[in-house]
Amino acid sequence: MAQVEIKIVLQTKEGKKNIDFFTYVEGVFFSDDDVIDKIGNIIEKKVLENGIIAESGYATAIHENEELFTMSFMKTTIEEVANWSKMEQMKNQTIH
Repeated sequence: MAQVEIKIVLQTKEGKKNIDFFTYVEGVFFSDDDVIDKIGNIIEKKVLENGIIAESGYATAIHENEELFTMSFMKTTIEEVANWSKMEQMKNQTIH
């Protein structure tokens, strides 16, 4: 893979912040997950380099004007995630 454009939009306590940059992604990739992990690490490093503490946000990776993926993230605690992921028994289920 060659040059990848990264567009990051972050919501902070101070307001919205944008980080847009180009990076070169190289390596041996056996799956799409390998590419996502590699680019995800680059995104995380760039946010940390800029000293931004994000409450939430998303990042889009673009290669040759085609979107590779968009990842979103949110500052949260394990307890909050547990509350979101609780499954209630569904009412009025249709069984096929």
